[in-house]
Formats: sequence, C-alpha cells, structure tokens
Amino acid sequence: MKSKDRQCSVRPLRQAEHSGIEGAAMPAEDEYRTDAERFGDLLDKALDAPDPEVSNLTEEEDAELEELWHSQGYDLVVGPYNHPEHWVDLFPSLGLPAQPAPNPTEDELPRLPPPPIMTWEEIEQGCPGQLNFPGLIPIPTVVERAFLVLAREWQAEYEAQPAPKWLTSHMGDLALACLIVSVDWGNKFTDVARKQMETNRLTAAAHDHPSWMNELPWELCQSSFLMSPLQSDAVQKLTVNLDHHNSSIRCWMMEIGWFVVPWLNPIEATTRLLKNLADTLRGQFRAVGLAARLFDKEDDFLAFARTFTPPDSFEEQYQNRLKRVEELGIQTVQAPFWATEAICRKEIERDGLGFRMRKVGKRKT
Repeated sequence: MKSKDRQCSVRPLRQAEHSGIEGAAMPAEDEYRTDAERFGDLLDKALDAPDPEVSNLTEEEDAELEELWHSQGYDLVVGPYNHPEHWVDLFPSLGLPAQPAPNPTEDELPRLPPPPIMTWEEIEQGCPGQLNFPGLIPIPTVVERAFLVLAREWQAEYEAQPAPKWLTSHMGDLALACLIVSVDWGNKFTDVARKQMETNRLTAAAHDHPSWMNELPWELCQSSFLMSPLQSDAVQKLTVNLDHHNSSIRCWMMEIGWFVVPWLNPIEATTRLLKNLADTLRGQFRAVGLAARLFDKEDDFLAFARTFTPPDSFEEQYQNRLKRVEELGIQTVQAPFWATEAICRKEIERDGLGFRMRKVGKRKT
C-alpha cells in the first residue's frame, strides 16, 4: 500500500521524495524540526514495504514509532483511519494498543475551536479571521449588495431617532424594497444578507408590542432561503391576516402581499380579499386590486369574483362594489400598489446602481 493512497496529515516532502530515488536514506534524526515530521516519515516507511504484512522498519525504528505514536496521539491522522482500532490491523508488527494513552501536561493549554470562516464582507473590510479555501468563499451578487445597503439604511434610520422611536413611512418603503429583491433574488444571497435580515427583525420586534406586523417583512425576506417559501410560517401568517379586523393592519398586510404574490395561494388569498370587498369600510378596492393580480387574466378573476359567496347580509353590498370595480377597471384599483412599487424600485435603483465598490483592505493578522 503506497503512502499516496492514504490520507495523512500534510507535512514537508523529504529529500528522498524530491529526488525520486527509491530507497534513499532517511534524513538524520537531528535534521528533523519536530517529532511530527519524524513520526510521518516513520509511518510512511512502515507502509512502503513490498509485503504489507511485514514491517519495513528496524527494531529501533519500530520502537521509536511506537513511542511517537503515544506522544503524538492520533491527531495527526485524518480521514477514515482516525480510529486506533483501524490502525492496529494495518500495523500488526507494531503491537500498538487499541487506544492511545493520553499524556497531558500541567502546562498544556485547552484546545480552542478553529475560528469561524470569514465572509466575503469581512475579507473586503480586511478583518482578522480564518480564510476559506480559494474558490469556496461565496461571492455576493449585485442585488445582495443593494439589499444590504437598503436594509442597513432602514436600521440606521431607526437607530438615529430619539426616544420614543417609531417606524417611519420611508422605513416602510425600504422594508418593502428589501422584500422585492428577496423574493426575486434571495435564494442567491449569502449568510451576510441572512444575518442582516435577522438583525432588522429583532430591531422591529423591540419596537412595539405586538410587533409581529413589523417583523413580518423581514421574516418573509428570510423565507427566500427556503426550498418552498409558500409553505413558510411567514407566508401563512400573512395570508390569514389579509382580512384582519383592524383596518390599519389589514391594509399593511395587503401592501406586503402585493410584493410576495408568487408565494401566495391564489384561492385562499382571493377568498379572504373578496371578503374584504364585501364587509369592510377601508381598503375594499385595494383588496380587489391585489386579488386580481393573483390571476393570469383579468377575465379569470372577474369570473371567480362573480361566483364568490360573500358573508351573510353583505351580498347586496358585495355586488354593488363589484359592479363599481368593473366600471373603474382593474388598473385603477391597482394604482395605489403600483405607486408604492415605483417608490420602492426607485430606492433599489438608487442604492443598487449607485453602490460604490469598496477597495479590499489588507487582512489583519
């Protein structure tokens, strides 16, 4: 069994390996900088014998390897043979014990976990940390960079306010702009964007009680990482509140719903929205505008709306309002949504196309 077929720790090549001379003499013991190098060479020589059942080591080398085996433990060996019971079968002549005898010293420091792998943003900022292997660092899209600018602007605007803080209408536009890019591109985002989504959600959660309606845009952004956002708790929460009894919450839910139409169940959402047309005093025509967008064709929506059964005692009002919608036209009742979307897309354009790439700084050591 050749040494190249095994998985062992990385170590410097020996002189014999550089020269390519088979059977070249091993370096003298005093040339080794560490016991680990000596251990690796002895291990290679033991495995390089023509007969795997016969050790290629002298008795002195055999004893030395066993001593190094105890002192080094099994930490140098990685791969499928990191369990001593597997190694005993590979080296029958060594007579090694089934488990290494630990030899801790009083001055030995505890082993710390490796530092977390740096994100692309930390690398750009020159932060200290553990670099990933080349080619394995996720590269952000331009859209993710735009998302981060928008989301951090939302956070900065909130933090800059004196107490008591509040969520401004501009912050609402920023949150909806983040939702637009997350629905379309969120599945390509990295953990940098995911962390910012959670930061903003927690900020919204601390603002007021109940805070669920302010957290919802950021929860929906997080749903973009799922295989099926339609089944997420955030989408279900949005759907069941499209006909909320509080008019302010209801209108906010419909506004959010406009930007996550691809994730809504058309039948369930339309049923709740048409109920709004029948029995609410505010936002009834907006409900129709959102419901119509859930259908491919306007005629398909109107056919569904005409067969809808409204709540008891609201049938006449429903029919009168539906007739008024047909007179105004679907585009007219959708106009408020389109106006909001234009504002949000202008924010995306400003932050996305106006983004300045940061010069990568030197990594701190």
